[in-house]
Amino acid sequence: MTCPFYGMSAFSYLHHDRGLLISTNGNQCALLVDHAAPCQMEAMGLAPDAETCPLIREVRLTAKIIEEHLPPASDQQ
Repeated sequence: MTCPFYGMSAFSYLHHDRGLLISTNGNQCALLVDHAAPCQMEAMGLAPDAETCPLIREVRLTAKIIEEHLPPASDQQ
């Protein structure tokens, strides 16, 4: 498997309010939204893979924790 965040940037998205990931034509990771950095897996000598990426696992865990602690959408008014 490959990674949909490989070679993309969300940094421009956050600062220009476009709602898109922008191709960097490089090895940048779009999950790092506060700065530009290369793919962590590639830096470790591994092929980019969304199923085994430690950063994606961390993001998923964080999202799960947030979801578990937020009130249901109907309560947020």
